[in-house]
Formats: sequence, structure tokens, C-alpha cells
Amino acid sequence: MSGSGTGAETGARSARAHALAVLRIRSRALAVALLPAAGAVVLLVGGSTGHLPGGAWDLARRLLVPVAVLVLLAAAGSPWS
Repeated sequence: MSGSGTGAETGARSARAHALAVLRIRSRALAVALLPAAGAVVLLVGGSTGHLPGGAWDLARRLLVPVAVLVLLAAAGSPWS
């Protein structure tokens, strides 16, 4: 049994690997959930400062802000948060 380690050590390594995988998935999910909010903030600030004038930017703001709110609410209410 040289070099194989005990069952407890193997279990601990497996649990650690599983925990790290869960953390990676959660961090990616959080990043995806924050992307629409970041875009909405950019559009809102750009509109309020006058850097993004025009009908197309107004339409983008009106579409993206509710989507961002819904995504954030869904992320906050998910069982993985």
C-alpha cells in the first residue's frame, strides 16, 4: 500500500476537489448574472451624462434594465446563492 494513502486522505482530497468545482461554478454563475446589470449601468450612466443619446440607446436602456433586474432577482432567489 505504499503511496496510496488512507481512505480518509482520499476522501478529503475528493471532498476538496468537489468543493473547488462548486466554487468555480458559483463564481461563473455570479459573473454571468452580473453582466446584464453592468451593461445596464453603463447605458444608464451614458444616457444621463449625454454620451449615449438617441433612440437606439433609449431602446437598449428600456430593454436591458428590466432584463438585468430580472436576472439579479433570479440569481438572488436561486438555491445556489
